[in-house]
Amino acid sequence: MFHRHLDDRRHLASYLGLVPSPQSSGDTEWDQDISKAGDRVARVLLVELA
Repeated sequence: MFHRHLDDRRHLASYLGLVPSPQSSGDTEWDQDISKAGDRVARVLLVELA
């Protein structure tokens, strides 16, 4: 079965692609929408479970 060791909740969020995308303009930095760069199947499964 699928197994992946994740150290903490930040690693889990990053694996699923649920972390904010950093944006910057000059000296200003902010976080935008979620990146959606992670495992699509796992993210869809979590949405369906919710």
